[in-house]
Amino acid sequence: MKAPYIYDVSLPSGYDENRVYPVIFTLHGKGSNEKNMFGLVESLSEEFIIIGIRGI
Repeated sequence: MKAPYIYDVSLPSGYDENRVYPVIFTLHGKGSNEKNMFGLVESLSEEFIIIGIRGI
């Protein structure tokens, strides 16, 4: 199945598949892409899974 949106998933560097992590979904504005918002939540990247979604 092809996903209708392009997205980027960032896992914590010490990701443990047996642990439950909260998830942050980031959405950008016009003229950007799914990686643009990562800078705003980068300080949370070791405790959260971050998913950036590209708008169509």
